[in-house]
Amino acid sequence: MSLRRWCLAASPAILVAILAASDLPSVRTVTMTDRTLAPINTRIRHTTLLVLPEDDPIRVVDCGDPDFWVVEWEGTVARVKPAKPGATSNLNVRTTSNRLYSFILTEIGANKRPHDAKVFIERDASDAAATPPRFVPVEQVHTLQAELTGAQAALTDERQRAAAALNTFREEYPRRLRFDYTPTASGAPFWVRSVWHDGQFTYLRTDARELPTLYEVVDGEPSLISFDVHDGLFVVSKVVDRGYLMIGKKRWNFERR
Repeated sequence: MSLRRWCLAASPAILVAILAASDLPSVRTVTMTDRTLAPINTRIRHTTLLVLPEDDPIRVVDCGDPDFWVVEWEGTVARVKPAKPGATSNLNVRTTSNRLYSFILTEIGANKRPHDAKVFIERDASDAAATPPRFVPVEQVHTLQAELTGAQAALTDERQRAAAALNTFREEYPRRLRFDYTPTASGAPFWVRSVWHDGQFTYLRTDARELPTLYEVVDGEPSLISFDVHDGLFVVSKVVDRGYLMIGKKRWNFERR
């Protein structure tokens, strides 16, 4: 069967489906540079979206015929809608990076060419080196400089306060130490070298090969207390008035005078 005979024999439903498919709106991607002029096919009572790269928001748009073209934008998306059948015009879009995108707008009417529902704009990779630098408003630069100066001054003040506090601690802490325990040392197997406190913590220094257990005596009764030990230095988070160390069955007592 020839093509002509097939077309004549085709049912009306098939012909309608073919014509409808040819009239579907399109979604496409266009690669552009500052020198590119991209055609955009629009249709009356339809909106066409121009989607620019997401890291470069639109700063301003300029339409050659604003009377018969409705152009709106937000962020990186421009919305274009013709207000007159057969209208044509140009559209220039300037972004925050000072890049320029230029388009030719055409309302294509009722012909069977698909109109653009959405056009994604991509930068030409070969044009990346020509991308102009982004500029920041001078007021924002001055604000950031003032904030940086303030932060640096605050950091300097904080360092000075910390240094002063450390110097004060170094001067005052030795006067807080109290070596008022008896006995002050022991022989084997405990090898205690010294016991002291600073009004908040109790310290016990030992060279024992086997780590002893530390007890506190309260109202005549022994009580196992928690402590930290590092390199033979016991640290108890309270002032112990009376206590003792145990290794096996051997015991060494100490108490404040």
